[in-house]
Amino acid sequence: MKKNMGWVNSFALISLLVASSVCQVVAMPSSETKTTEKKSPLGIVLVAFGTSTDAGERAYGPIEKAVRAAYPGASVRRAYTSNIIRKKLAAQGKKTLSVDEALDQLQKEKVSRVAIQSLHVAVGAEFEEMLCDINRFQTERKKPFTQIYIGRPLIESRQDINSAIRALRADMPAERKPEDGVVFMGHGNNSGQGDTTYLAIGAELQRHDPKMFLGTVEGALEFGEISRAVQSVGIKRVWLQPMMIVAGDHAINDLAGDEPDSWKNMFAKIGVSAQPRLRGLGEVPGIPDIFVKHLQKAIEKSH
Repeated sequence: MKKNMGWVNSFALISLLVASSVCQVVAMPSSETKTTEKKSPLGIVLVAFGTSTDAGERAYGPIEKAVRAAYPGASVRRAYTSNIIRKKLAAQGKKTLSVDEALDQLQKEKVSRVAIQSLHVAVGAEFEEMLCDINRFQTERKKPFTQIYIGRPLIESRQDINSAIRALRADMPAERKPEDGVVFMGHGNNSGQGDTTYLAIGAELQRHDPKMFLGTVEGALEFGEISRAVQSVGIKRVWLQPMMIVAGDHAINDLAGDEPDSWKNMFAKIGVSAQPRLRGLGEVPGIPDIFVKHLQKAIEKSH
């Protein structure tokens, strides 16, 4: 683990933003219209993978509230990129929008400027899919929006990491004892997309608190590596918490489930007591503010 963290400190934190997008969204207004565009209606779409669990509102609600407070005159929508999640919710009688549907509603409202705020933790497959959805809509509809702003994911810089870690540390349960560890579960990706970001987050967590660790369901930071790191410092109890915006299916099942391969039970097998805390990042005070800052930066840098 220490070897990996050294590699992160010397490379990943310096090159956190090297990931490039396969779909570039371009909708720049002409120089003659920039002044009037500032005053034209603004639409905002908050885009997430989505969840079919009740945890969705607890996590997405505070983010939307913070965005509405920052842009009281904007028309705000939520959109889920997952077709499976939207179908599950539809079967429950709950209507959710795709990116296309959200943009279509804003086009019908005659909105000319649209800000898309990613609710992803890091750049990865889901963020890329979102960009492709936006680009396809713009192309097929012959560029109905004169300006599109893209708010980046939660973690884009070392400053973002430290802001998130400060929020998480302030949100730790009062029951945590000094000798207790904390293990966060991120999603990750089997193709390696986002690994550098998660490695960087893990390194900074260790710098702030040597008893805090980050693993991922997929990708480089698998359970075996994290469990060895926990054991190497003699930790006997860990608090398990999602490094995901929503404490959804992965948190409920992979992190805290009753199956033998849940992180809770795998820790128990190696003699480490695990206490799950199903609290998504969106529920943590201070995390919504990072998204708002990214949204503001995207809008302001275009003028």
